[in-house]
Amino acid sequence: VLVGCYDGCLYAVALSSGAVAARLQTADIVKSQPLVVRSRIWLAGHDRMLHVAELVEAPAGRAEFRVLAEAALPGAVYATPCLTADGKFILVADLSGTLSLFSAADPTTASSSLQPLWTHSGLAPVFSTPVALPPDPSEAACGSSATSSGSVLVAAVNGSVVRLDLFTSGGQLCVEQRWKVDVGSPVFA
Repeated sequence: VLVGCYDGCLYAVALSSGAVAARLQTADIVKSQPLVVRSRIWLAGHDRMLHVAELVEAPAGRAEFRVLAEAALPGAVYATPCLTADGKFILVADLSGTLSLFSAADPTTASSSLQPLWTHSGLAPVFSTPVALPPDPSEAACGSSATSSGSVLVAAVNGSVVRLDLFTSGGQLCVEQRWKVDVGSPVFA
């Protein structure tokens, strides 16, 4: 079980005993849930960093977190990172109103640097976790040879809800805003 706390730590808690098995210290409070993808832990918090770590066995039968990669983010993060429906991308929405899209491919070396594949700023702060939707074969964009990675819904605190469609075509990433609506009230969940 992974638990983020106001002390700036991510804790791994043994489900069988409740004992703390490992602790990862970040530079500020952790309000979002970590996202686990193929044994990699994607964690973003108020330290304005995206951390990619794994839980590994340490000497004497203990466990420890090993940080594989990190990326600086424009703002603090409250929302859990979102894995696209096809499992290829991870979207991070932050409190500066910026969306950052990363490859979900496993970092291969410890302490490597992550770079976003795409960013978009200009939204109001995002507190709610983005929602991934599977590709809709009846909708096409970015050319007829494009491969859809699905859509992501993002809701900002000012009441705007945006649908982003993600495609790859010829090795290039294409992100299109399909629509945007104002629900007329602040969105926090």
